[in-house]
Amino acid sequence: MFEPVASTKTGAHRGLGLSVVNELVKKMNGQIRYLSSPKGVRFEVLLPAAER
Repeated sequence: MFEPVASTKTGAHRGLGLSVVNELVKKMNGQIRYLSSPKGVRFEVLLPAAER
């Protein structure tokens, strides 16, 4: 789901956004969870709390 794919689309929405977000979240030691349902997909981004 998070792998970038080649797209034949032109213009804005080319399907790379989720892959980019996944890499950024990994670099911050976070997680992405997803839940698929007939209504669509819900994504949750979990990031560790900042140290003070």
